[in-house]
Amino acid sequence: MRILVESSDYTLRNLGDVAMMCIGISRIRQLWPEATIQVLTDFPEQLLAFCPNVSPLHSRGREIWFSNNFILGRFTRYLPATFRQRLDNWEKYLRYRFPKITEFILRARLCFSFEKIKSLDEFLQAVSQAHLVVVTGMGGITDAFPTYAYELMEVLYLANQRGAFTAMLGQGIGPLDHLELRLQAQRVLHLVDLIGIREKLFTLPLLISLGVSEDRVFTTGDDAIEMAYDLQAEKLGIGIGINLRSAYVSEGSEVGYSGVTSTMMEQLRRTLQAIGSLYESPMLAIPISHQYGEEDVKTIHYLISEYSNADGGEIIDTPCKVIEQIRNCRVVITGSYHAGVFALSQGIPVVGLARSDYYIQKFLGLADQFGSGCKVILMEADQWTEQLEREFGLLWLTADQVRPSLLAAAVKQIELSHAAYAMLYQLVNQSLSHAKG
Repeated sequence: MRILVESSDYTLRNLGDVAMMCIGISRIRQLWPEATIQVLTDFPEQLLAFCPNVSPLHSRGREIWFSNNFILGRFTRYLPATFRQRLDNWEKYLRYRFPKITEFILRARLCFSFEKIKSLDEFLQAVSQAHLVVVTGMGGITDAFPTYAYELMEVLYLANQRGAFTAMLGQGIGPLDHLELRLQAQRVLHLVDLIGIREKLFTLPLLISLGVSEDRVFTTGDDAIEMAYDLQAEKLGIGIGINLRSAYVSEGSEVGYSGVTSTMMEQLRRTLQAIGSLYESPMLAIPISHQYGEEDVKTIHYLISEYSNADGGEIIDTPCKVIEQIRNCRVVITGSYHAGVFALSQGIPVVGLARSDYYIQKFLGLADQFGSGCKVILMEADQWTEQLEREFGLLWLTADQVRPSLLAAAVKQIELSHAAYAMLYQLVNQSLSHAKG
């Protein structure tokens, strides 16, 4: 049994993505203990530190497969812009419909680069030889990450055409308004054999609109819920957890997929100072992303550095460490989805801050899964900071009362997620039996 895993973070710098990957791989290993599990990554040694029982597959071969301008190479730059776009579209079509011809062209262009040919071979062999190709938990198929989303769906199509069973688990999909991406999704996603989604409010209607059969879709919640639930404390802490997904603090700048501006950050900084002073509680940093250009630690430091009782979270660099930090909280205020997941899964209420459609859908979907212990503040609304103070105050007062319902919601989602993996096991084994027959 050979399994190829596509995770959403090859660099292993997003702790939410790493947690989903670890849980997914752990469950897959339990189902198929003797299988060869290859996992795409930029950093094989770091991957083995998180998942020691897998075979790392360096992502450079995948990168070569999706390289632009593989027909004319550097001569493409001399073409008029219109022709460059046409050539780009033709290359995508060629890769999609005629992968063997694409492979031949790439080999011809790389004939004197044996290392690159080796990397390309390793990637294509991994896809061709896989009995199962699994996409572990992510929010990657969305307008916010168009290149990654397009390429991921193309890998799924390539695997499907080469006879592999394909599955996506713990998925948050959308928004998906970009025409090219939506067409790609219509071509590919209905071919995926099983799709586990983390919320039904937005992802399920979107998948149905894209032609995906509803009997292939299972609402399971986020795969990382189990990791946080298992590490929960016996009682709530006294801290206020803080996160915001934005890397820039200069006026007028904003992060593309979070949409948080420097003005909003300053408004939030002042509001957090007021909340911290009123409740006389420590501010605890909850960093999730350490990706270059969006490091949560930098943003959190800007928000709480002037507060005397604050923990900057600089050494929090694994999922377990961030979950343990959250254990010390009574309420978490976050602009990062997985800071919310880790808190709610431990029975800790959350105020989610969202501006972009991407995060609005994430947090509203999360609130739908967990109920009243998760409040969502739209940062473009009038008087959003006053609303934040009110919602925080209510959750602070009722945290002990809402905790049992949050933990019950976590348990339900863990059970549904395990059921989806059990279904995956059954369907894959049936598929392999039919293939042998």
